[in-house]
Amino acid sequence: MDAVELAVEVGPIGFVLEVPDAQVRSELRRRHEGFQGCGGGPRVKVRTREGPLDLASVRHQPRWPRAAITGGGLEAWVDWHARCGEVVAPRDFAAHLTGSLLALATSAWALEHDGVLLHAGGLIRRGLAWVFAGPSGSGKSTVCRLSAGWAQELSDDHILVLPGTKGYTCYSVPLWSGDVACRQPGEPFALGALLLLQKADRHRLKPLSRAEATARLLCLPVGLEDAQPAAKLLDTCADLVVHVPCYELEFGLDGSFWELLDDQLG
Repeated sequence: MDAVELAVEVGPIGFVLEVPDAQVRSELRRRHEGFQGCGGGPRVKVRTREGPLDLASVRHQPRWPRAAITGGGLEAWVDWHARCGEVVAPRDFAAHLTGSLLALATSAWALEHDGVLLHAGGLIRRGLAWVFAGPSGSGKSTVCRLSAGWAQELSDDHILVLPGTKGYTCYSVPLWSGDVACRQPGEPFALGALLLLQKADRHRLKPLSRAEATARLLCLPVGLEDAQPAAKLLDTCADLVVHVPCYELEFGLDGSFWELLDDQLG
């Protein structure tokens, strides 16, 4: 069966997926709706196979130039120098694994280009991106939900942050926490502030020192917990906090924390 190509934009990267299986192709189109573009980046062949899975033994290796997910009956990789890759998985898991590989490969690419793919929600207000970062359970999706009517949602779980000519910029990416992606692809938004989340019963904003902000950021890039050189990740996070205001945001369960942000940060 001939493969049908599907081009997916992840920030400035254009992956080209070769997908012969109609069921997998349909699921990938659904997952990446609004992010289908012209490609031009690595070409990834997505194949299906039969057999059991052992997800407990799966290993993530977001190294440069080859990012890979292996073990447990799965095989997925992207080689940035060769500009190619492959996904091999059971049909019902192939789309999910493809999304995980795109996230891992994007994270490795971002770090190589002095940026990061963060576990963070992003919201647009007054033309600027506000990034709300934190580990799982910190309230990223909650902040995005509470911001309806206050700001435009960029993404509720992953934000790509890259250096630009006039400071750091943010991209929405087709990688998300729920069943529906936030669909705001296209041009990047200037990064206004980085807010580290803390759930509370009231709203409070506390400036973070560069050292504290860097330390808290180090655990938030997607997939880079163990595999990348620590010095490169440290330098990238340290430079980010030099150029972007960083705060801890304690927030209660309503969107009026935006009044606090507008009052103290303009």
